[in-house]
Amino acid sequence: MNHQGSTDGDDDMRAFSFERSYKDDSPTLLKGSGGGGTFSWENLKKSKVFWCCLAFFIIFFLILGVALGLAAEDDDDEPTQVELASPTVSTIAFGSCTAYNFIYQEIWEKAIIPSQPDAWIWAGDFSYLDDPIVNCNNEDNADTELWQQSCNCSNNFIAKRPHSCLAGDVYNAQFRWLYTLKDPGYSAFLNYMCPNAQAAGYWPPPGTDATLCPRHIIGVWDDHDSGWNNANERLPNRQIFKKMYLDAVGDAPDSPRRGAAHGMFYKYTLNEFAKGSFSSLYERESQSISRGTDLDPLLPLPQENIGVDVFLLDERYQREPLPCESRRDYCELVVAEGDSLSNNNFAWCDDFLNGGVDGEGTCCKKDEQLTAFCDAQAALAPSARDQYYEQLCNLGDPAFGTETLLFDEGLGTYVRNPGVDGFAEDLQADSPFCEVIGRRQRAWFRDSLSQSAARLKIVVSASVLIGNPDETPCSGSFSSATCKCSSDDMECYSWAKRELAYLIEGAQKPGESCAIVLTGDYHISDFRVIKPGVQPYSDAYDSAGWDNQVIQFMSSGLTNITAHGTGCHSWNADQLGLRADGNCGYVDFASFGLIQLLDANGNLVDSGADTIAKVRMQIVSTSRVVQYEQVLDMETCMLESTITS
Repeated sequence: MNHQGSTDGDDDMRAFSFERSYKDDSPTLLKGSGGGGTFSWENLKKSKVFWCCLAFFIIFFLILGVALGLAAEDDDDEPTQVELASPTVSTIAFGSCTAYNFIYQEIWEKAIIPSQPDAWIWAGDFSYLDDPIVNCNNEDNADTELWQQSCNCSNNFIAKRPHSCLAGDVYNAQFRWLYTLKDPGYSAFLNYMCPNAQAAGYWPPPGTDATLCPRHIIGVWDDHDSGWNNANERLPNRQIFKKMYLDAVGDAPDSPRRGAAHGMFYKYTLNEFAKGSFSSLYERESQSISRGTDLDPLLPLPQENIGVDVFLLDERYQREPLPCESRRDYCELVVAEGDSLSNNNFAWCDDFLNGGVDGEGTCCKKDEQLTAFCDAQAALAPSARDQYYEQLCNLGDPAFGTETLLFDEGLGTYVRNPGVDGFAEDLQADSPFCEVIGRRQRAWFRDSLSQSAARLKIVVSASVLIGNPDETPCSGSFSSATCKCSSDDMECYSWAKRELAYLIEGAQKPGESCAIVLTGDYHISDFRVIKPGVQPYSDAYDSAGWDNQVIQFMSSGLTNITAHGTGCHSWNADQLGLRADGNCGYVDFASFGLIQLLDANGNLVDSGADTIAKVRMQIVSTSRVVQYEQVLDMETCMLESTITS
């Protein structure tokens, strides 16, 4: 849906890559100040920001080149021959949230490379594209044009002084990506994972090409690497930002993830079919994405079941604005106080409550409408309930979330929308509840998950699925208001959250196939578990009647800039028993996640292994110290620490 004041840019999308220049026919963009402009090479050359950044780049890359040159001298200039890693993936590393600034990311060389991962998964915030390249806290430079353009803007629904003035700005995002990819630590990591890529002229390397990257690199974006903190479908130029991300992560040029009609959701398969090669799956997955469902398997299943399916969920491209109830109380207080320099949230709150085409706010009203409807209908006798009750209110109904049903306030019930056919992805009328993934992705995920024959299913949800479902007082002077969720996790979207958890729980068959959720975003790392039966959190997830656990492994904060040792405070402590290692059992400094697939003897699986018996999961610090460890028993689909005799 095109909202007032935003420019989507999807229809005007032109090809973007890190190697080419922009031409005069490039798309429009929303500048950080809220204005529009034409992105052309000629205009870029006239920009003082460009020349300042270019000078910085030259110095940066000269220093980097000297460092790399000195390293190369140690090899006596002889051609390097690198033995390709085993095609069997037994060790998977993942992480999220690099740094706001451009510090050297030491964790890659000190901890991640020595752990020898066979695959790496980005769980969001690969790069902070909405942050400026200058330090907005240093007002000594406030009189410069660069500082003013980067840090001093008019607040609106996307831009916020001082650190998010450049949200949605393609210029800034381009610079940020170049910095991120040329970080010496990450460059060393890329050379380890893809030893043949740079010599073959590929940079960034194609992370899914087994010939160039025997150790695979895959991932999905979150808010900052889509160009806007807490981003949703209103993101300007989202196709350009999507393409930049896929270029940076090294997704194949012919990957179906690059299609313009949908987000970047996808399934990669490890240890099956072509033994680590993804190319054999492209045609099948491309067809399934285009029609919004999965196909019957076209390739034979493996004899030995050490397969891993990795489901990458795109939770930004079709994400609707926050549900109204999540911040209504808070925003009413903010707007009543009036616009002031002391509260940068006024413009956002005013848009939330009073913006949009109809002037009734841009927040999503559908969740509270659906909840009220379902509560009222549940009180009636089954014979008196609305004809759409089951498909609207029952997560287990096959038609749940699949049809376009609109709430008619005059009738007080839901009606079909005759003007929408198929997958109307850009309309808030897409489904009856506030969307995070959209109907097309839901249909694909539901079918792909249920049809997956992999021993282990890894669901990558960059938005936190299991957060804090409790309502808490809002921060600061607005503590009299109640705030629900963190303002950006799945807890904000109660219906979408419960359905996603329901699908993951139901896809597990202990002894045959288990699932884990990987996430990031919070700038801490921990393990959380939704257990079946009556628990303090059961109502929040509709989990009392479940048979299986839903396990979430969070790894967030690859540097001490993002994970900076906040200590255990009330907002991070777990009061409901969701955290596997206790209410303060989390890591708040730089770390990454490590997943090891073990055979029946406790060894890493290899091509001769019959099955995955256990999955060892570790939170590892920069000094390679295991901070927390949990083991998934594949016979029970439970964490061993939670199994009682």
